[in-house]
Amino acid sequence: MICFLFFQVLMDSTSLIKGIIAGFAIAAPIGPVSILCARRTMNYGRKSGFSTGLGAAFMDTFFAVIVAFSLTYISDFI
Repeated sequence: MICFLFFQVLMDSTSLIKGIIAGFAIAAPIGPVSILCARRTMNYGRKSGFSTGLGAAFMDTFFAVIVAFSLTYISDFI
């Protein structure tokens, strides 16, 4: 009985780990920016890849703020 419970807990943890890995693989966006981040990380190191990703995230946020304020201005104008 104890062996069965141990095997069941082990099986659940293995399934959990496989699920987490599959979730990351599915959720990872593959596009030009992520390829650029990966290329810079492989060629120049983690710091360069991280700063590239941080810059891309900052610009995405900046563009989103511009769109939000523009939509607010347009909706007030209409």
